[in-house]
Amino acid sequence: MDHLSIGIVGSSFWAEFAYLQRLTDHPRAKFVALCARDQQRAQSIAGKYGISRIEADWRRLLDKHDLDALIVVAPDDLHKEIVLSACERKLAVLCEKPLANSATDAWTMQRAAAQAGITNMVMFTWRWQPHFVFLNDLLKRGELGRPLRAQLGFLAGYMRTPEYSWRMDPRRSNGNFADLGSHMIDLARFFFGDPSSVTAGHGHRPQPGLGSRGRSRQRQRARPLGLRRWPAGVHRDELRHADGRPVHDSDLQVGDHNHESRPRLSLCRQ
Repeated sequence: MDHLSIGIVGSSFWAEFAYLQRLTDHPRAKFVALCARDQQRAQSIAGKYGISRIEADWRRLLDKHDLDALIVVAPDDLHKEIVLSACERKLAVLCEKPLANSATDAWTMQRAAAQAGITNMVMFTWRWQPHFVFLNDLLKRGELGRPLRAQLGFLAGYMRTPEYSWRMDPRRSNGNFADLGSHMIDLARFFFGDPSSVTAGHGHRPQPGLGSRGRSRQRQRARPLGLRRWPAGVHRDELRHADGRPVHDSDLQVGDHNHESRPRLSLCRQ
């Protein structure tokens, strides 16, 4: 095979920056089709990167064009259907993170890819950054000793703007926890391996300008999601709350749709 014929779903800044700019120069990659709702934007991108075919519907992209691989850079709630259709066609799939909006959907997608025997990957960009690769190498060689505790965070302000964003729409995404928190979970696994247990909680940050008493009252009003332990290898259906209730998909969607909320997640490895 001289090259891979690639289709891409999405025309956002990130689709162009992370994929089109990077892969267009690869000698074995050839973008042959682009799917985007904004046809004016699609025409502009297609002309810039030499893509000859444009579709407004991802189904037509898959049905009409002979592809070897598909890159999914669509909103989170669209990932499952697109990926499952690509698996049915035996296409290699590169899907943006987070893979899905629920653990059940993610497991369904993982099983479909495994059964299809396709090359597949979830795109976590941070583990490929040179400084993180270097840190991981130091950890694996034991240069830093045995890590006992690590705290990972992501500082960004773009989700605090008043404009609509599907990333902060609870009907389409799991908010800040999914968009940025998933990077922290992936880096934790990259550096330290799979956890043996997971605990999660949810609190509220104080409003700007409040004094110490205001902050104290705000914290007291925080609504915890409760403590959950998730031993390695345990399926979602086996999970239970502290009071014995089963854990449902909605419980696992620890979103940050309120701009003033802060999700907390702890990964433990024994």
